[in-house]
Amino acid sequence: MGFQWSLTDRTIGDGFLRIAREQIGKAVAIAEDSAETPARRVHEARRRAKKLRALLRLVRPYFGHYPE
Repeated sequence: MGFQWSLTDRTIGDGFLRIAREQIGKAVAIAEDSAETPARRVHEARRRAKKLRALLRLVRPYFGHYPE
């Protein structure tokens, strides 16, 4: 499922932080899940990292005043 801003997000930054925290939380949860195989945990962590990178690309135009 794609990223979705909520009506409760007052700014783009608020939405960005909420979505980023969700993705990081999911990555940490699966990494700590000892019931999963190590390969599955690494796979899920990499998947979440890719989603975070996509989120950064999505909002980058709104943060143009920050140097790269």
